[in-house]
Amino acid sequence: MSDRVGVMNRGVLEQVGAPEEVYRHPRTSFVADFVGAANRFPAGVVGVAGDRYRIAVDGLGERLAAGPDGLAAGTRAMLVIRPEDVHLRPAGAAPGGLRATVADVAFLGSQRLVRLESRAAGPLAAVGSGHDSPLELGAEVGLEWDDAAAWVVPAGDSESSEEA
Repeated sequence: MSDRVGVMNRGVLEQVGAPEEVYRHPRTSFVADFVGAANRFPAGVVGVAGDRYRIAVDGLGERLAAGPDGLAAGTRAMLVIRPEDVHLRPAGAAPGGLRATVADVAFLGSQRLVRLESRAAGPLAAVGSGHDSPLELGAEVGLEWDDAAAWVVPAGDSESSEEA
């Protein structure tokens, strides 16, 4: 594994950095998707709150998220939450949170990959411990995440571009 990676999109270098930096702090939605699975939520930047942005997530309300410098209020954005940062709760235990239905569960030994379907947000994914209780297909769950794990990128950058 390299100590620096670069991500190109149609011949344009979108980001260079340490692998974990590129994974955790992508500069564009293309980079966020290219380097690993990402749950993406359309949003708008409301303002700045300390070292984070206040964002209005479509259909979910306001949240805080870190992101690249320079996002102005009114900027359309995409909130990125990695599957390992999503916490599943019984549907009633996450009041006001996002609800989803379990569409598939893959046991991977030390982890479980849970594919979800949400009316409000579409297809989502979560990764949990392989020691967690198994989830039943069709079960309704609540989703939560810590705002410290949230990252926001500008929308409309290279979302629809194909890999180069």
